[in-house]
Amino acid sequence: MRILIAEDDEMASMILEMILKQAGHHVVVVSDGLQALLAFRKKPFPVVFSDWQMPSMGGLTLCKEIRKMEGNDKPLIIMITAETGEKKRQEAIGAGVDDFISKPVNVVDFQKWGKATLEKWERRLMSKRALPAAPKPVSTTASQAASSAATPAVARHESNPKPVYPPEARRKRQEGVARLGVKIGSDGRPEEVVIKQTSGFSSLDEAAIQAVRRWIFEPATAAGVPVATYAEVPIRFSLTQG
Repeated sequence: MRILIAEDDEMASMILEMILKQAGHHVVVVSDGLQALLAFRKKPFPVVFSDWQMPSMGGLTLCKEIRKMEGNDKPLIIMITAETGEKKRQEAIGAGVDDFISKPVNVVDFQKWGKATLEKWERRLMSKRALPAAPKPVSTTASQAASSAATPAVARHESNPKPVYPPEARRKRQEGVARLGVKIGSDGRPEEVVIKQTSGFSSLDEAAIQAVRRWIFEPATAAGVPVATYAEVPIRFSLTQG
């Protein structure tokens, strides 16, 4: 299924894109509302994920513009937001938003939500287009389900280089934990490493990134086949641990 993501948060868009692609969807990612609107006008998408606040055009305006132009197939619009107030949510629903995804995006929760919601939406689209309904899943045993479930990527810590403690940071007695978001390819090598939560010191953050870029991970697997995945990696800098 074709899915459009409008999100200026690099980490959030990376997580959504990776999970949706793993589920077999065709995903287009843009970083602001105006780009999303132009992409939708060029060829409508059955599903749109939109951040609330973006450059050029915000999520609510994007949603209103899409609702104005839609034909018979109304897209499913999901707002990605940290807003939790009921007044804000009612404002979004009034603009045409169908559902919400909370930020920061939780990988496990989003996978569960996506499987249930998007599969249901896809069946609805197929039914409207007079296509045969998707076959019901075949009952599986617990062992079969376990073997086909995706397993997370694991860093090979014994062979991965430890981060180099920056001399200036050591001299200034700077410590902290840098939490990294890592996009891992099916070969176990990092394809992208970004700061998810800073240690509080730019030199420690950069040292963590440089180290993890050289790491090798045990690839995640689905039904025994290596697949790309996303992992969160904490890197601790402690003067007492060397």
